[in-house]
Parts: sequence; C-alpha cells; structure tokens
Amino acid sequence: MMFPIEIYCVALFASAICTALSLPLWRRWSYRTGFVDDPGHR
Repeated sequence: MMFPIEIYCVALFASAICTALSLPLWRRWSYRTGFVDDPGHR
C-alpha cells in the first residue's frame, strides 16, 4: 500500500507557513529577552 504524496506536500507547506508566520514573533521575543548573540571584534 502506498502512502499518498499529497499528505507530505500538505504537511510541508503547512509547516513552512507556520514558520513564516511565527518567525517575526520569535525574533522580537529573542531581542527583547537578550537571546541574540553579540559578535566580538574578531
């Protein structure tokens, strides 16, 4: 029995949309809480 490829495509697109929508929120939160790396002078 083969698994339908459409299920994988839907899961891929749904996860990409969730990531794209939540990225600005996570970015703002990480700057506010100080979880952003401050690179040195190297």
